[in-house]
Order: sequence, then C-alpha cells, then structure tokens
Amino acid sequence: MLVTVTAAIGFPSTATSPVPVIRDLGLAMTLGVIASLVICVTLVPALKITIDGLLRRVGFDRHKAALGRGKYLRRWLLTSVAAARRAAPAVIAVTVLVSAIGRIAFTELDRDASQDVDLEVADWKEDLPGPTGFDAFESAAAERILFEQRFQPEGGGSDPTRSLSHTQFLIRGNVTDPAAMNAITAAEEAARTADESVVLKQGNTVDVVSPLSVMEAAAAANSSFAQTFEAADADGDGVPDQNVERLYDALFAVAPEQASRVIERTDDGQYQSLRLIVPARSPANSNRAETMYGIADSMEEASGLTVTAVGAGTFNDVGLSRLTNGIVTTMLLALAAVLVLLVLVFRLEYNSMLLGVLTALPIVLALGIVFGSMYLADVPLTFETALLISITIGLGIDYNIHVSDRFRQKLDRGADLTTTLTRAVTGTGGALLGSALTSGAAFTLMIISPDPRLQSLGVIVAVALGVSFLLSVFVLPSMLWLWARREDDYEVDSDSVSVSD
Repeated sequence: MLVTVTAAIGFPSTATSPVPVIRDLGLAMTLGVIASLVICVTLVPALKITIDGLLRRVGFDRHKAALGRGKYLRRWLLTSVAAARRAAPAVIAVTVLVSAIGRIAFTELDRDASQDVDLEVADWKEDLPGPTGFDAFESAAAERILFEQRFQPEGGGSDPTRSLSHTQFLIRGNVTDPAAMNAITAAEEAARTADESVVLKQGNTVDVVSPLSVMEAAAAANSSFAQTFEAADADGDGVPDQNVERLYDALFAVAPEQASRVIERTDDGQYQSLRLIVPARSPANSNRAETMYGIADSMEEASGLTVTAVGAGTFNDVGLSRLTNGIVTTMLLALAAVLVLLVLVFRLEYNSMLLGVLTALPIVLALGIVFGSMYLADVPLTFETALLISITIGLGIDYNIHVSDRFRQKLDRGADLTTTLTRAVTGTGGALLGSALTSGAAFTLMIISPDPRLQSLGVIVAVALGVSFLLSVFVLPSMLWLWARREDDYEVDSDSVSVSD
C-alpha cells in the first residue's frame, strides 16, 4: 500500500506543470497506479491460488528460491554489501558528487520546444490593456492576439506576414516622435548583421516590413505622398525626422490598407503603436529567440521606446522557461510529499524518522544522475521529457521502500547487521531487478515510435528506472549500514549488530 501511495504521489505533482498534456498524463498515470493496486490485491491473489492449486495437482511445484539468491545474481548483488561494510562513506560521497554534477548539467540542457504551443487564451484576457496584464506564457500568446487585433487591414484582406516564419516587433510609446523612425532603422541594421541561420536574408539585405518600407513604397507610387515624405526628411538621409504624425496621416490617406498593417490608429485618429516584421527561417532553432530579443534591444536603445518581439522563437523561449520552472516545482512538491509520507510511516512503524529520510534520499540522487545522462546523451529538455521527473519519483521510490522495509524487518528479528543487509539485498534485489527490467523494457519499446520526441522519452525513462534500481541496491545499503551503526538501540561491531533490548 505504501508503494502505491508514494508512486501515486509522483504523478499528481504534474498538476503544477504549465503544459496541459503533462497534467493530463500525470492524472492518467495516477489512475493507472490506483487501478493496478486494486487488481493486485483482488484478482492477482485469486489467480495465483487457483493456478498454484492446478499445478500442484499435476505434480508441478512452483516453490523456488528468490531470484536474487541465484548463483550469478547473488554474487553481483553481494558486492553492494561488501562495499557498505568496507567503504560506505565513500560510496555515498561519490554518488552525491556525481548527482551534484548532474544537477549542474541540468542548467546546461538544451531547450527544444518541438511540440506545438497552444496559443488559445480566455476571451476576457483578450480585453486586457496590454501584455503585462497576465503571466509570461499567456503574455506571449496575447502579444500575437494583440497584433492580430491591432493591425487589421482597413477594408479587409489578408496579411501574408502573419506567419510563424516571421518575427514581429511591437513598438509602443510616443510613436509620432521621430525617435520611432530610429527604432526602425536600428532594426534593419540589426537584422542585416544577425545570424543567417535565424534571419532570412537575400544577399546582404533583409526584407523588413515596417512603416518606413510602406512609406517608401507609397512614395514610389504616389507623387503627392512622395513630396510629403521628402518634406519630413530634413537631413535627406531617407528617414523622416520631423512631422511624423502628419506623415502617418498622409500615408493612411493614400494607402490605408497597407498603412493599417504596420501602424495602429484608433478611431479618434490617435497613433498607438507600430509594427515591424522580420523574416525568419522556419522551423525555429534554439538561437531564434536570442537573436530577436537582441534586435528588440537595439530598437529600444536607438529610440527610447518600448519594443516587444513576438514570434515562434519567443513563444518557445517563454514556454520553455515556464516548463523549466514547472519541472523544479514538480520535483520539489513530489519529493516533499514523498519525504513527509515516508518519515511519518517509518516513524509510526519502526520509530525512526531518519530511516524515512534515507529511503527517499536515493531518488534525489537519481534525478541528478539522470539529468547528467541527458546532458551527456545530448537529449534536450522538451515538454515530453519533462514527464521524466514524475515517472522517476513515482516508480523509482518503490525500490527504496522495498529494500528499507525488508532491512528493518530482518534487523528487528535479531539477525546481525551483515546477515540482515545480505538478506535484504539478495531477497529483494532480485525482484526489484525483474521489475526494473520489465518496466524499462516497456518504455524502451518507445524507440520504435516514428516521433523522435517519444523515442528520447522512452530511452531516458528506461535509464531513470535503471539508475533508481542501481541506487536502491548499491547505494541505499551503505546508507542503511551507517544508520544501523549509529542507532543507540544496537551494539555494533565491525561485522554485526545485535538487538540490545
């Protein structure tokens, strides 16, 4: 029952994830664990008794030694007992060091938002006065909604630049100030010198769509507007530096549809914001958000106005930022819940809170090692691999509970420490190995999926289960050995412990 509860705790913690799919999968896994418990305490015992009875009638005896007590497996498992007796502190120290390095590697994992991002938001959020009215991920979605609403072509029509193959920049503030033109020229220059793997270039030029480019096109087609445009350019550098508001009015008079795509004008004729579009290569790569943020920074420095970049790269960047924070939250909540439960249970059952802490500790170490494995295998952090946290905690903690419980039961029956640890590791370790192999094999089958995201998830989960198993039978015994050695209830020499009460 304790194993089921701790397994179930790991999965509901995904409710804190910002990704709906992860929350739904966490709920489904929780229900699956509960269903498995019901089957294991009802159907499985009935089937076992029935089948054993039938086999005995035909002379087949199913009573065999535990898997971990076989000739070869026992020898392998006993190495953990020898390590615990001779160098328990060293075993623990090395494991903690490796786990700590893995946790550092977590901050260096590539973020890859290969999964489509859901941009839907509630209707009431569309009416907020700006993207600062709600949290980060929803802000990114709202920015795109604001673009769609603000820059509708007058008289209808479609806008070919509304695509995730472009990144859009929203310029806000006093956009009738000549400084707004400085923001546009700064964006054009930054785009020309940007990474070619991010910004789509034609030779040494970038086809930037902006109020300035629309004005230039209108001036080429309309001589009257051309005169107004030249009059606004006092220094003759091709960039208006005076009478900008009058220039906007003239542009809306000769080309209202084109102007409304790049300039936001209210019903009373006030100019609120400008829109600038930079073509980007698709699909978005990991540098896209950084490049677009850099262009936005250049625009702000040149004009003093507020500039917001909105596109596939920035959506992914914000989404992955929330994903990373969600992983940390999920991990902390799940570990805290498991720790509290184990401390309470072991305190009530064996009068030892510390034993509950030690039982949970290998899972903390396992997470760090798994993160390090992801870094070494160049597996990015995605929405799918984020499930790894709850799976590792939910399934991996079971191994530790079995070993700790078996160890304490044998110890309470008066066996010496070496014998107790040997029986706990060999008697339980074999069964845990079978569980780890079957569970790992099930997840490893995901490599046949045509989706590389699911392939990565399957392999990493299998690795996580393997690491959890190894820590339960090779590191946890060293912790249990030291715990038993320090307990006041036991008189312990170098090889054994006996119950003093």
